[in-house]
Amino acid sequence: MRPDQSPGLRSAVEYLAREGAEALALEPLSEAAVAQVASDVMRAEPDESMLQMASEAGGNPFLLVELLEGLLEEKLVAVASGRAILTDYRLPARISTSMRERLARLPDSARELATVAGSLGRTFSVSDLAEMIGVRPASLVGSVEQLVEVGIMRELGDKLCFHHDLIREAVRHACAPSVRRALDRQAADVMLVRGALPVEVALQLAASAAPGDEVAITTLLTAAEALATTDPGASADLSGRALELAPERHPLARSARRANRDVAPRGRTDRGGEGFRGSSDAGRTSGSAGGRGASRHRRHVVGLSGRESARQPGGLEARAST
Repeated sequence: MRPDQSPGLRSAVEYLAREGAEALALEPLSEAAVAQVASDVMRAEPDESMLQMASEAGGNPFLLVELLEGLLEEKLVAVASGRAILTDYRLPARISTSMRERLARLPDSARELATVAGSLGRTFSVSDLAEMIGVRPASLVGSVEQLVEVGIMRELGDKLCFHHDLIREAVRHACAPSVRRALDRQAADVMLVRGALPVEVALQLAASAAPGDEVAITTLLTAAEALATTDPGASADLSGRALELAPERHPLARSARRANRDVAPRGRTDRGGEGFRGSSDAGRTSGSAGGRGASRHRRHVVGLSGRESARQPGGLEARAST
């Protein structure tokens, strides 16, 4: 039972404990169990994309069923020939609504901290949070402890992370898009200062930067150059976005045009004529560069014209794949 649940439910559990009832700690569902639950809810065999999204619930039965029922409710699934196919990789509204209600029960300081953390990638430190908010780390101790206690965040070594990817995604969608975009842009600077590679924050910058943002343009061009050999499609997308952001007569515009000209033909060939496929969430993109990271980046970068797209794989952010 979560500490933030109703006092009545908490009192009932405490009463049962006093009467000698045994408390059982349930382990997260296994991958096979998640697939079975998805099959039962859908009454069909879930496809790979659906299983990938389902894995973001972290094996939490309640979150998993909420997610699956939300997909059905919003008609984001097509069932044919015994297969349940995810037609749109995005978070159902009921998950975001539930998270807004959950956050509303927390003090303002804890709610603000959770909202800010949603832009900082898969893992983050108390110092990162303090830098985002503009306070001393010591002032955040109480709020961090509250978020850990209610199961929104957890400790991961000397870092913090959200308890499940789905929770992070829900927190991100619980605030206004304009707020999320501003926080994503600010968080990209914080991550770069702490040593993130340009390719790790490129998608976040591509979706959150405004025209004329020189840091974003330079970072996107650096990331595009790094991916030019291993993933020319993603490289072309990033250099193209840099060109969109660069003022027409700015020196960076010339660099962006040159970079885009160099990789665009290879990028078009690599994608077989397809354009961006759309990302669902800029904040999920901070992960490792190269290898799986590079291909994940390409899935996320789709159609980046300064707006958040549909999804992502460390999260739902573009999800074909933090």
